[in-house]
Amino acid sequence: MNYYSTLKIIEDAIHKLPQDFFLVSEGSNTMDIGRAILSNTNAKQRLDAATFGTMGVGFGFAIAAQSLYPKKKVVMVVGDSAFGFSGMEIETAARYKLPLKVIIINNNGIGQGVEFIEKGVS
Repeated sequence: MNYYSTLKIIEDAIHKLPQDFFLVSEGSNTMDIGRAILSNTNAKQRLDAATFGTMGVGFGFAIAAQSLYPKKKVVMVVGDSAFGFSGMEIETAARYKLPLKVIIINNNGIGQGVEFIEKGVS
């Protein structure tokens, strides 16, 4: 699987939701490629870090959107490295019983370079 096939599966699934939902995306390639594939129909309901954005803001966006609009669905699509920056905020969402939908794409963003370390290459 690659980004395109993975994000297409997610796109097909979110089209089954009521179209009045927030889409939060975060992560370098996950967010950038997701902009082209993951559609949303309502203005100001796609939340991401924007061009040259900082990873780690997605959970804050998702928690804020769900807190301000408790009746709307919030779907967050995040790469594994971006998840590493603020994944502990899942505890915040759980504590406040926020029904966020979080999809983590394991694209080996965190494991980059591990094989070189294991082989003794620096």
